[in-house]
Amino acid sequence: MRKWLIALLFLLGCLCLVLYFRLGDNTPTETKPSWSLVYSGHSPLGALGAYKGGFAACNGKGELIVFPTGEKSMIYKISEYSISAPPLEKDGIVYVGDENGIFHAFSPEHGERWSYRTGNQIIGGAVLFDGLVWIGSHDHTLYAFEAETGKVLHSVDCGAQVNATPVLYEPNRTLFLGSCDGKLRRISLQDGALLGEIDLESPIPQSPVMQDGIVYALSHQGVLVAVNASNFQEIYRVNTLSGCFAPPCIAGDYVFVTGENGTVQAREKANGELIETWELGERINTPCAVGDSTVYAVSGMGKLHRWSYHAEKWTHDVVADFQTDCRLGCHLFGHDLLIPDESGGILLYREANP
Repeated sequence: MRKWLIALLFLLGCLCLVLYFRLGDNTPTETKPSWSLVYSGHSPLGALGAYKGGFAACNGKGELIVFPTGEKSMIYKISEYSISAPPLEKDGIVYVGDENGIFHAFSPEHGERWSYRTGNQIIGGAVLFDGLVWIGSHDHTLYAFEAETGKVLHSVDCGAQVNATPVLYEPNRTLFLGSCDGKLRRISLQDGALLGEIDLESPIPQSPVMQDGIVYALSHQGVLVAVNASNFQEIYRVNTLSGCFAPPCIAGDYVFVTGENGTVQAREKANGELIETWELGERINTPCAVGDSTVYAVSGMGKLHRWSYHAEKWTHDVVADFQTDCRLGCHLFGHDLLIPDESGGILLYREANP
């Protein structure tokens, strides 16, 4: 009897130890990187834009698909023409241009507020400041509309088609925009006056980017310039790659440049000096920085590339293969990446927890 009791107490003690380690260990379980298809459409999507804490996109059918946070996605018909531009939402109104050159102000609740036909297609995004909406068109013009009524208040001749989204610099109420005539322009937000031009000598296919009061622009022939936003003076100008279609990408103290042949460069942000080059052998779409030490970019073949900065060095790896064609870049949404694919779907990539 005594031996049986000792054995029972021993077994109970072992059970208590097991329960202690299973229930008392609060260390979070590490998760692996994962990706999933979060939306499946039937028409190619344009670039994504923010929408009421969530995101939105338009498609080849002229539809607006909105994904508000915590709500079911909804589809609204905006245009009879394809829309590849990113939508801009402000106070419940969506501003976006279509590929027939019509710029729309649309309310999902009340329908179209107003529209204006420019002289050619619109593929860049709009910006809104102080009651004015600014948008560039392939008709060589940058327009400023009164957001409430759609009245054209200013128009700026940009010399050639505009593919890009303007960049605002609020401290001195100016706007920066590149066009296919190769010139980076500085424009007054007050009256649309042209305040200066810097010639990069080949088309500027995408938007400039701004960080800490410095504007970075990249031409198709790979000329990278850094310009002081306050006085519009060049800080440096360097030759990088040929065949650049994506804008530069800023990550910490570095700027990433991508070429159409799959070449990617990391350069010093302060002076443009080359740090490292990767030959990837496939077209790389617009890169996306996540913090100061990580850059992602999806290839045309649907492979997700990652660059990580550690121990004073950038390393590269492929973290996912979506096995679908992609022509647009990644978009950061919270802690996740959203990637539109060619079939009209949206892929979500989530990194492992640290």
